Amino acid sequence: AAPDKVFFQDVLELYLPKMDDGQRALTRTGGASVRTPLLDGTTVDSSSSKWQFLSDANVVGQRLSYANETFFQTSDECVRYGDEVILKAINEDLHLRGWGGNAASGRANVVLRNAFTEKVSPRYNWIIQSSLYDLASGQDPKEKECVVYGDLIFLILNIGVYLVGGFGSEKDNVKSPSIANLTFVDIHGEWSLRKEASVPTAPITAPTASPTQSLAPTRENSMFYQDIIQLSFPNGEIGLAKIDGQNKVETVPRNGTGSFNWQVMSDIFEINWKDGSDCVRYGDDVAFKAEGGVSEQFLRGQGGAQPSYTVTTGSAAEEVTGNSIKRGHYRFMFRSDIASNSAQDPNFGQCVSYDDTNVYLGAFLSAENVLKWLVGGLGDGNVVAETIGTHLLPTTSGSTTWAFERINNAK
Repeated sequence: AAPDKVFFQDVLELYLPKMDDGQRALTRTGGASVRTPLLDGTTVDSSSSKWQFLSDANVVGQRLSYANETFFQTSDECVRYGDEVILKAINEDLHLRGWGGNAASGRANVVLRNAFTEKVSPRYNWIIQSSLYDLASGQDPKEKECVVYGDLIFLILNIGVYLVGGFGSEKDNVKSPSIANLTFVDIHGEWSLRKEASVPTAPITAPTASPTQSLAPTRENSMFYQDIIQLSFPNGEIGLAKIDGQNKVETVPRNGTGSFNWQVMSDIFEINWKDGSDCVRYGDDVAFKAEGGVSEQFLRGQGGAQPSYTVTTGSAAEEVTGNSIKRGHYRFMFRSDIASNSAQDPNFGQCVSYDDTNVYLGAFLSAENVLKWLVGGLGDGNVVAETIGTHLLPTTSGSTTWAFERINNAK
C-alpha cells in the first residue's frame, strides 16, 4: 500500500516516540497551556491532543484584509518537508506559538494564542524538517517530499528555535530551545504523526476584517518601505553612519564623513520585500540596508547575554542562509515606548511619520517583547552605537530615541 500522506487540514496527533515511559502527545491542557502528558485515556480529554496543519503562515501579522480571500492550502495538498505551517488546536481559534528562548537558558515556554490577533508571525511559522541536518548547508535531505504518517519530524520556527517536549518532573513541559542548544533535541524534539480523523472539526475560514478595520490610515508624511532615509538623534544634528570602507557604524555629525543613507526594507531577502505602497507601522520588524558599497550590507545588532553590544553592518545573505537564528541580528522594530509589549504600544499599527521625533528601535525580539534597543552616542567620543538591554534604560548618556529624514521617497 502507498504511504499515507499528511494533508493540510488533516486531524492528527503529534507525539514523542522516544520517551522511556510511554507515548506523550502534544496536548492542550486548559486555557493557553500546552503539555505532553501520557496518553493513558485519563489525563486529558482525547480531543485536546488533536491538531491541524494550516498553511501560509506568512500572511499572519501583515495587517492585510482577509475579506473574501482564502490563504490556506486545501485538504487535497500534502504537507511537505520545508513547508511553514500553523498548528491549530481543534475547534478553537488558537494556534501554537513558540516563545523564542531566553539568552540564559535557551528555552522558553510554548503557549496557545490567536495568530491573527497577535500579528507576530515568526512565532507561529513552524517549518517541518526531516532531520537535524547541517544548518550551514540550508538543505533538508527530504526537501519538498510529502510528509507521511509515522515519519519522524522536527518542527523549527524561522526565528531559530525547536519545538521540544517531555521536560520537568512530570515529563510534560513543552519548550522552544534555540538551535544552538541541540543536546536533547533528538529525544525531546523528534515528533511522530498519527492520523486521528474521528474528531469533528469546525469549518476553517480566514478572518474577515475590512481594510478600514484592520489598517490605520496613512498619516501625513508617512514613512514607506524602500524609502531612503537618514536616522538621527531627535535634535537632527547627529546621525547613524556606516563608516566608508568598513563594517563599523558610528553616531557622528551629519555634516561629517560616512554613509548616512539607509533603505527601509521589510526583510533581508528580496523575495519577501514589501514595495513602496506599504507604509512602515509601529510594531513592524524592518531591516536597514546601507546605501552604496560593493556588496549589500545591513544594519546588524549584537545579541548574547551581555547587557550591550556594538552595532555594525553585515552581509545578511551570507550569514543568515541556513542559520535562521541569525536573522534576529538584522531585525529592528519601530516602537513609541519601551514600557509594554508591541501590541500594547499606544501607536501600534499606525504609520510611522517623518514628523515623529522620539521613536525607539527595538532589537532581538522575543515573541512580542523586545530584549534590546538601539542606542547611540556612547563610548569614547560619543560615537558608539550599541544594542542595550531593556533593564539598562534609560541611559545617562547617549540617545535612546531616533528621528528620521526622507532622502528619497519610494512612492
